Amino acid sequence: MIEISDYSKIMSVLKDDTFLIEGSADTIYDASEHNFLRQNFKKFLQNNLDFFISQFESEWEKVKYNIDEKTEFELMSDVVKPFCEALTFRILGIDNETDKRRLIEQSMAVFYMKYTEYHKDYAKKATIDIASFFYGHLMNQTSLLNYNLCPGFVEDKTEKSIAHLIQLLVAMVSSVPLLLANQIYVLLKDEKLSAEYYLNPASTTPGLIFRSGPMKHLYRQAGTGCPFAKGTIFKLNVKASKDKLENSYKMPDLGLGFGRYACLGTVFLKSISEFFPRAFFDSFPEAKPDLETIRFGGTHDIEGLTCLTFRINTFNN
Repeated sequence: MIEISDYSKIMSVLKDDTFLIEGSADTIYDASEHNFLRQNFKKFLQNNLDFFISQFESEWEKVKYNIDEKTEFELMSDVVKPFCEALTFRILGIDNETDKRRLIEQSMAVFYMKYTEYHKDYAKKATIDIASFFYGHLMNQTSLLNYNLCPGFVEDKTEKSIAHLIQLLVAMVSSVPLLLANQIYVLLKDEKLSAEYYLNPASTTPGLIFRSGPMKHLYRQAGTGCPFAKGTIFKLNVKASKDKLENSYKMPDLGLGFGRYACLGTVFLKSISEFFPRAFFDSFPEAKPDLETIRFGGTHDIEGLTCLTFRINTFNN
């Protein structure tokens, strides 16, 4: 395995389509079909972005309501995760609480799949179960006269199309919460970036995402036509690269990847990142973080803030 931690070298790998996702160098697939499905999904997200954004405020108000009477709250368990989960199931049109709990549990199994062989086996079963659920869910929604938005995610019900829904679900209940929690922490630490964000969230959000992206490592494998021996594995140390560029807010966001295999949900993540930190700080202006409660977690390759308690000053100054 070759490890790369230099920003420019990482970008050169990500921009080169002969470097494939790890494990896919010997996979036979129709590249044109693969690219079509990715572009189709990104186009759908773009076309329905206004709908997604319209749900932010209502789901945020529910989270805020549950905290209004509290004198302290925990960022991840009381704010970020409830918001992300409620938003996800609203978008997907899933109402049954039992289904929600099962899908969250299965999604986390997929998220932690690289830990051990046990986790890998569990994740494979979880992925099959999630795919089966989505197939049935889409069929059921399509048969309803007043179906919700969910069927619009895919034009057909093939396995590869269902995979996009799995990616969305797993990301929204696992890595996206890490991203948003990281953003709160970054803005707490960096007054300059915080001030710029409040003045113009749209222009500052790419820099905020760059700083708060939870991806630590990306992996690529040399394919046919690559200047390295086919099958050579490359570990791209994104975290080390970003740490060296901490004061640069204009670099492409390595936390979301870059190039052919970049995150499919970039347009959605930018929108939610423009909304969430502002909503948080506007809603809880008297909340002060207890920095002794800070904890970080995730996986070997994805890391973010997992715990930070805020205490609300209930006294008038």
